[in-house]
Amino acid sequence: MKRANTVNNEVELEQKKKALKPISEEELKQCNMIDLIEMLTERLKDCRFDKRTLELCQPMLDKLAARFRISDTQAMMLAVGVEHPSGLDVNDVATFFSCSNVRASSYFRQCRALEKAGIMCKRNMLGEDNYYITEAADDALQTDREFVAIWDKKYTADEFVDRVQNVFSIMEDQELDYVDGVEMLKRYFRSNTHLTCVSEINELHLPPLEFIVLVLMCHSVVNDRVTSTPFLSIYNMTKGRDYHKFHKEIYEGCNLLQERGLVEFKADDGMAIADQLQITDKVKNEVLAEYDIEEVFNPRTKNGLLNYEDLAEKPLFYNDREAKQVSRLHELITEEKYKEVCDRMKKAGMRTGVTCLFYGAPGTGKTETVYQLARQTGRYIMEVNVDKIKDKFVGESEKNMRSVFETYRKKVRSMKNAPILLFNEADAIFSKRITNVDHSVDQMNNAIQNIILQEMEKFEGIMIATTNLTTNLDKAFERRFFYKIKFDNPSAEAKSRIWQSMIPELTDAQALQLAKTYDFSGGQIENVSRKQKVNAIINDCDFCFTDIIAYCDEERIGTTTHHRVGF
Repeated sequence: MKRANTVNNEVELEQKKKALKPISEEELKQCNMIDLIEMLTERLKDCRFDKRTLELCQPMLDKLAARFRISDTQAMMLAVGVEHPSGLDVNDVATFFSCSNVRASSYFRQCRALEKAGIMCKRNMLGEDNYYITEAADDALQTDREFVAIWDKKYTADEFVDRVQNVFSIMEDQELDYVDGVEMLKRYFRSNTHLTCVSEINELHLPPLEFIVLVLMCHSVVNDRVTSTPFLSIYNMTKGRDYHKFHKEIYEGCNLLQERGLVEFKADDGMAIADQLQITDKVKNEVLAEYDIEEVFNPRTKNGLLNYEDLAEKPLFYNDREAKQVSRLHELITEEKYKEVCDRMKKAGMRTGVTCLFYGAPGTGKTETVYQLARQTGRYIMEVNVDKIKDKFVGESEKNMRSVFETYRKKVRSMKNAPILLFNEADAIFSKRITNVDHSVDQMNNAIQNIILQEMEKFEGIMIATTNLTTNLDKAFERRFFYKIKFDNPSAEAKSRIWQSMIPELTDAQALQLAKTYDFSGGQIENVSRKQKVNAIINDCDFCFTDIIAYCDEERIGTTTHHRVGF
C-alpha cells in the first residue's frame, strides 16, 4: 500500500511539472512582489530542484533578486521564507522541496547571507537555527517598494534607543547569541554616526565585550531610567562568554572601560557596591549628551525617598463616601494614633501592617491623595516604579521586587516615622494572575505577584497601591488590602468646587453649569484650567466663559452624542 502511494505521488509530481507554463514578459511586468512570490512558491513546491522547473522560475527569480540585490538562489530562499512566517529551518526546506536534508542544507546556508543583508533574522529555537523575514523586508514586499535594511536607516535619538532595545530583547529570549547580537548592534552603529552617542562610542574602538557592556549600561540609563547595572545582567546578556575574564579585570581595576574612565562601581553613602557598575560623569556628559537623563541621577528624593516637605499643598474634593474613608485613613496614619494602633494589634497577636488600595478611573485624585496624606502626616514616600522593577533578564525582576521590600524594612527600622511604600499605577501587577502560562513575561508577572502576596502577609508599615483597575483585580490581592477606597468621578457639587478652585473667575452658576454639562475627572478639569491660563498669558486677555466652553469641548475629543433608537 505504501509503495502504491509513493508511485501515485511520483505520477502527480510529474504531471504537475508538465502542466507548468512559462510566465510571459507582460505578466512578469505587471505582477507585484507578493504575486511574484505566490507564483514562485506554487512552482517550487515539491520540485526537488528539477531542472525544467528552475528554468521556468528563472525570470521570476531574476526580478526578485534584482529588487533585493541578492543572488537567484537567495531569492529562492526568500520566497520559501515568506511561506514560513513562523520560522524556517533546514527540515522545512527539505519538506518544501521534497528533497533530502543534505541537499536542503546547501540551500539553507543562503539564509545566512540574507541575514547579513537584513532580509532575514536568525533566532535559536531549541538548539536549531530558525530564520524569519525581517520587518523591513516584509514591509518592502507588502508595499512593493525598494528594500532598505533596518540598520541602514537613519534614526532619531529616541528611535535608536528602541532599535537597541529590540536587539537586547531578542538576546534575552535566547533567539540571538552574544556574537550575533554584537554584530547586529555594530551594524546600527555604523549607519547612525550622526547621533552623538553613536559617534562617541565608535571613536572608542572597544573590543566586543566592552562595547556591548557599555551599550547595555547606557541603554539602562536612557531607556530603563536606572543608574546602575548588576553583574548578573551582564552575565545573562553575554551568556557567560568572556565574562569571567571581564569580571576579574573589573575587580582588579584594570579593565579597559575603567582605564578610560567610562565605568565605575556604584556607591551608596560613600561605599562601593561590589556587584553593580554605573557609568561615569564622562559618559553622562559626552556619550549621552543628547538625552535628558539629569533627573535619573538627581531625583527629588532624600535617601531614596520622596520628601514630604517638597510636596505642595493642594486642595482635594471628594464625594461624601470617599471623604469619610480618606479622613479615617488620615487619622490612622498620624504618628500618635499609628503607634497606638500598632502596639494594641501586636498585643492581640494580629498583623500591624496598614495596606491600602486606591482604585478608580484615571484623574480622580488617587496619587495626589497619597501625596497629601504624606505631607499632612509627615511621612516620606518610597515610590516603586513597576516598569523599572521588570528587568530584561531572567530572575532579575523577582530579585528586584524582593529588594524593594527589604529596602523598605530597613527604612522603617532606621527612621522615626515609617515611610509610605507606594506602588503607583500598578495595574500590571495587581491584575488577575494568568493560569495558563505560555510566555516568559507571563511567568515573570506571576512570580512578581506571588512575591508581593507573600510580603503582604508579614508586612509591617504603611503600603498604598493605586490602580485604574475596577473589575480585573486579583482576588488574592483584594483580600490582603486592609483598606480599599474607590475613587469615583466627583459629583456635580464636588466638581463645581473643583472648577472654582482652579478657575476662581467662575461664578457659582457657571461652575455648576460646567460640572453638570461635562462629566470630567479632576485631571481633565485641571487640563482646561491650564489651557485657560496659557491663553490668557499668550494673548494678554481677560477671562472669557465662552473660551472655557470651547476648551471643554476640546477636552472630550473622541466622544459622541448617542441618540435613542426607536420610540
